[in-house]
Amino acid sequence: MAAEAAIGPAQTIMRELPGEFKNWVSTLKISNSTKPLANILSNESKFVNFNYTEFLETVYGIPKKNIWYIHGDRRDKNTELILGHAPEAQFKEEIDLHKSKSKGLKIKNQTEYDLSETARYGLAGYYDATTKKSADVIEDNKDKFKNFRYIEDVVVIGHSLSQVDYPYFKEIIKYNQNSAAMNWHISWYSSGDLKGIKQFVSEMNISNSKVKIFRT
Repeated sequence: MAAEAAIGPAQTIMRELPGEFKNWVSTLKISNSTKPLANILSNESKFVNFNYTEFLETVYGIPKKNIWYIHGDRRDKNTELILGHAPEAQFKEEIDLHKSKSKGLKIKNQTEYDLSETARYGLAGYYDATTKKSADVIEDNKDKFKNFRYIEDVVVIGHSLSQVDYPYFKEIIKYNQNSAAMNWHISWYSSGDLKGIKQFVSEMNISNSKVKIFRT
């Protein structure tokens, strides 16, 4: 009972978060009073939209057929939005760290040990259920990634370039017929973004000569 009480809040979050998140995203208002990216975006380009909203369509007039809502479209009533907080490996590392630290702990009895393990693995289940399943998205959308095989220029705007989305970029690079020649144009907003861009370029094995950054 104690273990169930410990993991109860996490289970509640796991059960209710997707629906509540979609409700919240549905309330977001899109303003078309300004179009700061009007000189960058082209109706002929292909787009991968990570942010659930249809701003590319309503603000910039991009045809829906040219947009892939990789984590879901908030207007789609029949599909859950994909959300999460960290790569799948992160919690495994935390589990391993916990095991390492636990070696020096003295468990008074078997019941106490069982409660500890039950709670810990219950929380691991929560992390697993709420993590972005990039591997599943990639497996289900191989044809979409293959459609990027002739892309020569990639423009990244307003993306945090967090490691959770690295697999998608790696997949685009993998299927491109001449990935070494791809030109990358990456936006930045604050000085903190520059560190993320540097890490991203290194992780993707992109030549610095093929990268241009611009401020938004």
